Amino acid sequence: MATSALSRRYADALISIAKDNKSVDIIGADLNRFIEAWEESDGMLRKAMLNPGIRMDQRIAVLNAILDKLKLNPTAQNTVKLLMDKGRLQLLSEVHEAYESMADAHIGRMRAKVTTATEI
Repeated sequence: MATSALSRRYADALISIAKDNKSVDIIGADLNRFIEAWEESDGMLRKAMLNPGIRMDQRIAVLNAILDKLKLNPTAQNTVKLLMDKGRLQLLSEVHEAYESMADAHIGRMRAKVTTATEI
């Protein structure tokens, strides 16, 4: 998935905070956990959170309950809440993708995709 300039700006701000707090991998893992919950059950949570027919205060209450249950790092929680407040929660996967790329560069990690002729 290609990331938008806006998603990269959110990710850049987040990686800066994560570096300062020495929590780069923790925040990445926490965002990934939230995205897994976000897309679980055929995306029902995503559909509900992006549904303009559901009042914003109800969506925020659901989001807060999920964040409390997942016990995410406060910086990861604040990022999700900020995206919700700005009406950009649908960008979360892109922000995470850009964040992971920046985190890999910061740590010096390279990812590779291995293709084999036979199943391993």
